[in-house]
Amino acid sequence: MPSVTEADPLPDDELERRIGLMQAAWNHFDDVSGAVAAPLVKGPRGGGRERDHIVRHVYVSERHNFWRKVGIREDDEARLTSEELAWLRDRFVAAIREYHADGRPARRWPLRFLIRRTAQHAMDHAWELEDRSPA
Repeated sequence: MPSVTEADPLPDDELERRIGLMQAAWNHFDDVSGAVAAPLVKGPRGGGRERDHIVRHVYVSERHNFWRKVGIREDDEARLTSEELAWLRDRFVAAIREYHADGRPARRWPLRFLIRRTAQHAMDHAWELEDRSPA
């Protein structure tokens, strides 16, 4: 089987599969962040962010680090309602599809990396919230 690299183009069905996984990661993060208590158990060294700070970090990272890769510019400090966030995430997915159709990378990032990194970031922080949630 030939090896696949980050820069190799994604077949359309594989792009859609990966987008679906990214959306599932977002949904899981949103579900977890809505279900855990705001004060979290401190980390092993007595520190760590609280729920609202983690949520803000994830959303700001999406806006600043990921959406901009496909030309979407939003104010990092703006508070988003869940409807606005859903609309912007839909714009992000549409932009990824546009870049894919044009054969363009997301700036210097291959689309498969952008999608994976976006999903990984949401899942990493969902797991953090789950791990540090009071029982």
